[in-house]
Amino acid sequence: MRIQHYRFNRSQGLIYREVGQQIQPINEQHLDAIILHATPPILGRPFSNMLQQEWIGLCFLDPNLDWSYALLSSGNSNALRSFLDYRQNLKAPLNSVTTRITLDEQNSRTGHTWFMYDFEALNLPYGFDGKTYLENINYPLVDTRLELPFSPPPSLDEIRNQFPSVISSKPDKQGSTDLRTQFMIWD
Repeated sequence: MRIQHYRFNRSQGLIYREVGQQIQPINEQHLDAIILHATPPILGRPFSNMLQQEWIGLCFLDPNLDWSYALLSSGNSNALRSFLDYRQNLKAPLNSVTTRITLDEQNSRTGHTWFMYDFEALNLPYGFDGKTYLENINYPLVDTRLELPFSPPPSLDEIRNQFPSVISSKPDKQGSTDLRTQFMIWD
């Protein structure tokens, strides 16, 4: 298992993965993540080229099941609302589903384009056993490279115990619920 860092560029609608000192766009329009921990929103400025705004730190397993980190930013459009609504509507631990994160294009009446987060709940991978997978892992649930004063995360044992039982049968698509977030058009 490797540690990965992802970035969401909401001005261009691209998702990047850090590779060494560079960033490379991923070849997908979305990122599937088994979210292990999401911090509460906190005001800060982790990057000198960005204005102070609210941030949520995510720790998740990426599509390769690598330990991963990313930040969600509020920007001027209150973009964190979509994640907070998704989390509330899910009514289950975040790690009980695979969350598909997409950057959804928005256009104002004046012609300005930006991208908002869109979240969709999908089934966990067939046969995935999160409790066993995380058994011997001791990575932090918050990206320690960032200078944001996030509150202390729960223990990894708490995260492990939230995972559902092993998925041993194919998911029933008829019982799935559409938990995509709704967006508003901002001028």
